[in-house]
Amino acid sequence: MGEKSVDSADLPTFSILIETSNLGQTEMDALRTSLKTLAHQTISPERAEEVVLIEGPEVPEGAATPLYREYPWLTSHRLEEEIGYGDVKARGGGIGTGEVVVLCDADCRYQPDWLEQLLAPLVERPDVEIVAGETTTPVDGPYGLAMALAFVFPRGSQDGDLVPARWYWANNVAFRRSTLEAVPLPEGLPLFRGQTIVHGALLQESGHTIWRQPAARAIHELPHPSELLRRFFLKGKDAGTISRLMSDPSGRSFVGGMEPGRPRGRLGDLFRRLRTVLAEDRRRVLQLPIAIFPAAAAGAAYLTGRLWARFERDPIPRPTSGDAGRRAPVARQRA
Repeated sequence: MGEKSVDSADLPTFSILIETSNLGQTEMDALRTSLKTLAHQTISPERAEEVVLIEGPEVPEGAATPLYREYPWLTSHRLEEEIGYGDVKARGGGIGTGEVVVLCDADCRYQPDWLEQLLAPLVERPDVEIVAGETTTPVDGPYGLAMALAFVFPRGSQDGDLVPARWYWANNVAFRRSTLEAVPLPEGLPLFRGQTIVHGALLQESGHTIWRQPAARAIHELPHPSELLRRFFLKGKDAGTISRLMSDPSGRSFVGGMEPGRPRGRLGDLFRRLRTVLAEDRRRVLQLPIAIFPAAAAGAAYLTGRLWARFERDPIPRPTSGDAGRRAPVARQRA
């Protein structure tokens, strides 16, 4: 399918949901940048039924008010209680009225045709129910290089068409609402991140196909260095928990730290990433002697988390597609 434009008259109605769970680390500047990229989409967010900013407690009350004035198409839904990232996404599915639900994050920058590329397959193919884009990270210096090697987001693929995927990024995906209502994101999982891997398995068990759209591209902010060890420890812990959730002690259910296609294992994946980032810019080889230290620290924290998860013995019931009930749509409010 590749990069195609769609006739705006053929578009389904759609809602865009933006969560703010990471703003404790990236602050409001990341949100402003994200909204600016949404404002300049080839399909204007003004065409959406609603663009909802889901404000959690990490956003000080009133801090986003100037943004609602700058972007009149932006509406607010305030969460008074602090809940996990995955639960924010799960509840977000009940907000809005569009036939298609688009999930994105406050700490991502979106390419100008990102929304168009997500929606195009849903217009062109009635059998397509879920379209997942590709998310990666910037490589601006040694730390960015380290995260390109170690963080969950892979480099962009060279695929030119829709391909089936096992899961999706919750910062870059579009669902037909009927599919999301039939198999909602499960709430209350004992995870920091990784709910989409569990949800992906539930979708496939229910007969749904997740399609990856390489042309729908997003750039995710890097984890702050002060959060590095904690984030990777929790990522490792999640890997072990997901293995137990999916009744797969081998860990294969948690493929590549949320990255599809690791036929050569984690070491092979590391070398594949290294080849890719050096192919993008050969000068990065000069940054490797510095980048290796944060990358190694991230790997050690991840392995510590995996080891920690091994000693957890509390039973975790395997979720099913019927476990998470869909909440009634929540009325939006304009700030």
